Amino acid sequence: MLFNKEQSTLIQCPTSKSGDYIVPTTVTAIGVSCFSNCSSLSSITISPSVKNIGSEAFYNVKGSIVVDNSNSDYSDIDGVLFDKVQTQILFCPGSKSGNYEIPQSVKTIGSSAFAGCSNLNSITIPSFVTSISTSAFSNCKALKTITSNSSVPPVTYNAFYNVNKDSCLIKVPFKSAALYKASNYWKEFKKIEENASGFVLDATKMSFKASEGNDSIKVTANVVWSVTDDQDWININSDVANG
Repeated sequence: MLFNKEQSTLIQCPTSKSGDYIVPTTVTAIGVSCFSNCSSLSSITISPSVKNIGSEAFYNVKGSIVVDNSNSDYSDIDGVLFDKVQTQILFCPGSKSGNYEIPQSVKTIGSSAFAGCSNLNSITIPSFVTSISTSAFSNCKALKTITSNSSVPPVTYNAFYNVNKDSCLIKVPFKSAALYKASNYWKEFKKIEENASGFVLDATKMSFKASEGNDSIKVTANVVWSVTDDQDWININSDVANG
């Protein structure tokens, strides 16, 4: 392992390194591309002392990221790296496969966060995400579906490099497809479709277009919500709750 003289900065890990690695407690910074292509590591434990992690520090790492609970700047959920308050997702290990739902607390998807996750089939982006950084999903070649739950397209710059834009389906909220089709980088996708017709959800109001028969809606919210109707021919069975 290569450190600076004081061993406060971890500069480079040999790509041949394998097994589990615990960052020493003397380290306060992990350098740019430090663990890049260390694909044989099973896990990397971030010590409490680490305050700064450079860009693409874990590029092409397959193993889980584990953050000591007493670290004041970073955290992890199931091997995925976040900032401490989990409003920014920073790195997802390349071994992640299948479907992944980004936690509802996330507002920003970091640069190269999912880069090289070549076995992910679908991603769900929560409604509070406002920005997706450069190369966030680069080389996610197996992506078949990206569900963005924000009615306003998150601002992005070249986040989807080497994602198949002809076949990957972008699913967006009702009445927002036109915005995505006009938005930079989103508009490169050939298949942009709206979710359930007649369903509208924003920060203060949800409405559901009338249709024959019975319908049910599952609501996840971080505010108190209630249900009302303005038609006497509708029977509503609902709860009032905190999401």
